[in-house]
Order: sequence, then C-alpha cells, then structure tokens
Amino acid sequence: PEGPDKNGIPVEDQRMRFNIAPYDNIDSLTPFRGVLKTEVEIEALNENQQPTGKFEDIEYEKDGQIVSSNKIVKDGSGLDKFELNEFDPKVSFYHIFRAAGWYQFRVKAYDRAKDGGIGGARELKFNINVLPASFRTRSIDNK
Repeated sequence: PEGPDKNGIPVEDQRMRFNIAPYDNIDSLTPFRGVLKTEVEIEALNENQQPTGKFEDIEYEKDGQIVSSNKIVKDGSGLDKFELNEFDPKVSFYHIFRAAGWYQFRVKAYDRAKDGGIGGARELKFNINVLPASFRTRSIDNK
C-alpha cells in the first residue's frame, strides 16, 4: 500500500493505493501460458481475525469509468490471441478503510489453460490491521 503514512501503516479514513501484479514465470509469448484472470476482494474480519461476510466496496477504473464493486475482476478469457499479448493482469486501485480493525485481502490469479480458457488458480490471502485515526498524532498550528 502507498499512502500518506511513510511507513505504509494503514489507518482508517486514509486514502491508500494498492498495486497487485500477479505474474507467471513464463512470458506471454509462450503458447498456453500466462495469467488470464485476476480477482481481488477485501473482507472485514472480526477481532479474532475470522471472516464476517462483509466485503469492502472497492472503487477502480474500468474502460475509462470509475466502478464500485466488492470484487475486482480483470478477465482476458474473451480476447483473441493477438489481444492477449496486450492483456495486463495487474490491478491498481485506491481504497479508504472507513473503520479500524482487521481485513483480509484475497487475490486469485488464474492461468491460461491449454485450450485457451481459464485454467488453475492460485490464491494469496493476507490480513492487515487498520489502525484507528487516533493512532496518528495530529496538531494544528496557530499563526
């Protein structure tokens, strides 16, 4: 994450930028290889770091428009073989956590199968602790 905090510590009500870049160790010019689909979602966890079923709304750019959804899906499965060379599975978005607490990021990357469709998936999950806004000391200078 990138944000106003120099150490990258997530704090509520702070706009943060996330860049997620799944990749295959085989380049896209090799037939039937490469990442064909990426999914990203953020779920709120309880104090014991167990899933709550509440997913964060994520705002991101899609086809030049700002879209809000609880899951980002970047899918190249409908592209022809020439368009696939231009397909980029990277996902970038800004997010503001409105409440302090634990959250789980889930990133799924799908391989391209031999038939050109969606193949096997790899999933990365990690938990982050979003601190309350009072974590950061703020002062107002009077001049």
